[in-house]
Amino acid sequence: MATAFVLDTDVCIDLIRGRVPANDSESGRIALAASVISSVTLAELEVGVVKAPNRPRQQLDDFLEQVLVADFDTAAARHYGEIRAHLEKKGSTIGPLDLLIAAHARSRGASLVTANVREFRRVPGLKCIGWIRVSRIAQPGR
Repeated sequence: MATAFVLDTDVCIDLIRGRVPANDSESGRIALAASVISSVTLAELEVGVVKAPNRPRQQLDDFLEQVLVADFDTAAARHYGEIRAHLEKKGSTIGPLDLLIAAHARSRGASLVTANVREFRRVPGLKCIGWIRVSRIAQPGR
C-alpha cells in the first residue's frame, strides 16, 4: 500500500516547533498518522539536535512517536538513480539530501509535503503539496 504523504524536513521542523500552516490549505488537514518521514529526514533532524543544544532531544523524540520513519530502500535507490541522471542531463540538479528525500517519496507513490515546492517541482513524477510557513502559535499563559 502506498503512503499518502512524506513530510519534508522543513515541515517536520515546523511541527516540532509548534507551527502550523497559515491557512486551511490541504497541507493543514494532513494527519500525522497518515504521514511518514524518510530516514534521510531523520538524519537531518538529528544534525539539528546536535548543532542546536538549546533544542532538547525530547522535542524530536516526542515528534518521532507520532510518525513512522521509513528506511531508504532499494526502490528508493532506483528512483534516486533515475532522478539524478535526469536532472544532471537537464543541468537542473537539486540539493543532495533533497534528491534522496524526493526519490524516497516518489518510490512510495506518496505526495511530498514541503515548504520548498519550487525546488522539488524539478523532479519528474513527484507529487508535491505546498506547506505554508507561519510564526509559532501563541500558547495560553505565555
